[in-house]
Amino acid sequence: MSKNICKIFLLCLFISLKLYSQPQNINGLRLWLSADRNVVINNNKVSQWIDISGNGYVLSQIDSTKMPSYINFIDSMNNKPTINFYDDFLVSNQYITIGTFFILTNYMFENFQNYSGLLTSHIDNYTGKDFILVSNQNGTSLYYTNLIGDNLFINNIQTYDFAPLKKPKLVYGCLNELITWDHIQTGVDRNYNDRFWHGDVYEVIIYDRILDSTEIEQVKTYLMDKYAPPVKLIDTLSNNDLCTFIFTENPLTLKPKGYFTSFLWSTGDTSDSIVVVDEGIYSVSATDIFGRVSSDSINIYFITPSLPTQTTFCYGDSLNLQSTLPDSLFSFTWSTGDTTPNITIHSPGEYALTITDLSGCSKIFNISVDEDSFAVNSDLGPDTSLCKYDFLSLHTTSLTDSILWSDGSTNDRISVDSSGQYWVYAINNHGCEIRDTVYINIKGERPHIIPHYSTACDGYPVLLSDYSAAVPPDQIASSVWVIGSDTISSQNTNYIFSNAGDHNIYLKVVTDSLCWADTSFTIHVFANPVAEFTPLEGCQHD
Repeated sequence: MSKNICKIFLLCLFISLKLYSQPQNINGLRLWLSADRNVVINNNKVSQWIDISGNGYVLSQIDSTKMPSYINFIDSMNNKPTINFYDDFLVSNQYITIGTFFILTNYMFENFQNYSGLLTSHIDNYTGKDFILVSNQNGTSLYYTNLIGDNLFINNIQTYDFAPLKKPKLVYGCLNELITWDHIQTGVDRNYNDRFWHGDVYEVIIYDRILDSTEIEQVKTYLMDKYAPPVKLIDTLSNNDLCTFIFTENPLTLKPKGYFTSFLWSTGDTSDSIVVVDEGIYSVSATDIFGRVSSDSINIYFITPSLPTQTTFCYGDSLNLQSTLPDSLFSFTWSTGDTTPNITIHSPGEYALTITDLSGCSKIFNISVDEDSFAVNSDLGPDTSLCKYDFLSLHTTSLTDSILWSDGSTNDRISVDSSGQYWVYAINNHGCEIRDTVYINIKGERPHIIPHYSTACDGYPVLLSDYSAAVPPDQIASSVWVIGSDTISSQNTNYIFSNAGDHNIYLKVVTDSLCWADTSFTIHVFANPVAEFTPLEGCQHD
């Protein structure tokens, strides 16, 4: 009867059925070993593999030279860990009854190197009931046993052929009769010390009864979805993209993650990826390592929200943040609580917009908003007095794009020539505006500065004279000479230079209206000549 149940299972079309029951939800679970849970590891060596069924089984190894290795993840197996066996094994001395088994494994060579034990008891009692999974001595097939008969399946195919050996496979089956062992081990064939399994074991699940076809399908689906999830085109997209509507510049590459052996795209391509340049619906059917076919589709729209990551608005103004996306295809949730595609803000700060597409996938866009204080931090200063023809400029730390003065000038500064009001209108690099007016009183006019000096010789006084003239009614109030480290306040002065050569002179002249002018110039001090003579020939007493 049990043999017929397993054969009926082969004929049924439960492969496309997706029942996501966990193994513990099926009655009769006796042993459950999973490489991602309850593994005791020392220096990447496994000393214990502890049952997670709740029945307390422990497969262990006390000999450090016989401990299998632990591998943290295998990328082609959905990044799950595995226990790698090579001339080593794990064993439990607890009684166990076996009716249905599942094991996910592979073998690292092209052909079996010897009789290689995968799931056996610990002693060969020559009854044919002390092993379940052992390979032939060479080739690619597992050893036929009457304990299983025709009820052995490898990747959904009724067969004993394990080829290709390196490819991970789901091996499962129903026994023709329940069997009880006093030991169970994996990694070696019973008590033969040269019949080791050389490969990875990811998961072992054993029930103490014969499962029906629906229950078998549930366990298979659990294992296949865990280690080779169905193809999902959503996962091909970067974090900058939404699930169904792609925010990107084309072309876009669609490449499913995971380990699949073949592909068929809606475009007719059979490669592992396609390049998308046109909008539309794209689909793929992919065959995984277990021979299972899954499909997925995605709707591509090459549209981009016009949301900056950082922006600025002017003081006293407002800013409209626009997604530019249609609300027929997306929903919007702003950090302000608004649910419209666009919002108007009046204060600086950090804002966020969550955009959700029709499939329910979301992406958050963060916008940092600054306030430009150009209008309040820029001015012409208070009303003041200036000298005629002095320059008036806008006091600001911003970059101005344009400026207009009351006299029509567009220069950065203007020269004032009469008392009265002056205004300026300026726009900075963010488009912010400033308007300001100042009253300027002309207090006087800068003097015409005219320095004069005599010929300078080393060691002799040089007459420095200030011939500057004030513009009436102003009068010259002071003249200051700066020569080297000396400062002399006088209209005229005699100065002896310390050495010949060029000397820099600075003169500042101030009128009684406090308007001033200054100048710098260089005086060359000549070296004095050296007197010499050569006597003519002469006679004594001449």
